Amino acid sequence: MLRAQESKISRREVLSATVAGAALVATSTIGTNAPAGDSKNKYVDAHSHIWTRDIENYPLTLGATLADLDPPSFTTEELLATANKAEVGKVVLIAHNGFYRFDNKYMTDAAKQHPGVFKVVGMIDDSKPHADTKMKELLQQQVTGFRITPSVRQDDHWLNNAGMKLMWKTAAETGQAMCCLINPANLPEVEKDVCAIPRHEGRHRPLCEDRR
Repeated sequence: MLRAQESKISRREVLSATVAGAALVATSTIGTNAPAGDSKNKYVDAHSHIWTRDIENYPLTLGATLADLDPPSFTTEELLATANKAEVGKVVLIAHNGFYRFDNKYMTDAAKQHPGVFKVVGMIDDSKPHADTKMKELLQQQVTGFRITPSVRQDDHWLNNAGMKLMWKTAAETGQAMCCLINPANLPEVEKDVCAIPRHEGRHRPLCEDRR
């Protein structure tokens, strides 16, 4: 467990930031007048993965095969059917690192096919040039957040590279959320990067209040 002296971030602050991030992706970026199906579906699912057996149009990555899909499929249509039973009208789709990694197409196609229902937390390869351009292109495809995690790089310098710093800077400009899949030990380095970025007017950063 992360000890208090190892980081200035309290548990309450972490939870506050987490809730704020989920709200940013799930609600503030979804227009209230967007069609979302039956009006009784009043809830938001803030974290769902989808995958398909159509590997011709949506190939799996990292050596994954159809045998690795568990359950064997959880398509857009299967998710919508499940959501409808639970009165869920809007869903945030989260990138599946093990199946698609940096390929967001299945999620963005779902968002295109069902306007107003889906927002997407995608992934991009920060080691490639022009991460800012890619982020802005994906914003037009309903990608309002990005999952970032040290497990992709598997080293201690996952945040300390030009591409990742550009992602943070661009997110501050576009309002896209940076969604950290991390362990407690990663909190101090995330705090350092977040608070190093100039705050844009109107943007609230609870972790950085009074830290400069």
